[in-house]
Amino acid sequence: SSAASDVYKRQGLFNNATISDHDVWEKDPAFAAKARYVVGNLGIEGGFKTAAPDSVRINFVNGVVSWSTARWIIEGEYIYKHYTNYAFKPSHAYSGFASYWMPVNAGIFNRLSFQGRWDGMTDHSSGARDKNGHLYLTDNARNRLTVGSTISYVQSKVKADIRFNYEKYFYHHGVDSPQGGSDKIVVELALRF
Repeated sequence: SSAASDVYKRQGLFNNATISDHDVWEKDPAFAAKARYVVGNLGIEGGFKTAAPDSVRINFVNGVVSWSTARWIIEGEYIYKHYTNYAFKPSHAYSGFASYWMPVNAGIFNRLSFQGRWDGMTDHSSGARDKNGHLYLTDNARNRLTVGSTISYVQSKVKADIRFNYEKYFYHHGVDSPQGGSDKIVVELALRF
């Protein structure tokens, strides 16, 4: 590769149970691989993950294209989710994201940024089975618009963000939003080391 471009590759083998569920020992580990190619301000990334949360293996293939400058980040991502042996119809997820930041002098905070995201997915299953042994719909198709801002402390090895977001959900006609999946204001603190 030239001095203007870099290639990053990662792969892994891991337990696909949630980080808080320490009682689960997986007999079918999950595998993941990711490659990223950067040339100038443009990044292109491809990834693959396979996991078997129950008895059906689910494969994820994703692609990301991003562009960044000193203050802008613009990114688009697509994910294809395939269930083996036609256990459930394939699912699709997509997102577009933009962020712009500027310097500020607000106490310990020195950066203010504004973000916008449009994302969505088609009907999909988490991989859980019903009493007949079939995968079932766990999340209805939906789209979501997120707008917000972040104030950050980025002056040392420890960085902190306080994020304020408004999320607006869009479901198909006649579909009730699940618990936690309706319009909301989200405030979060993120620490990075």
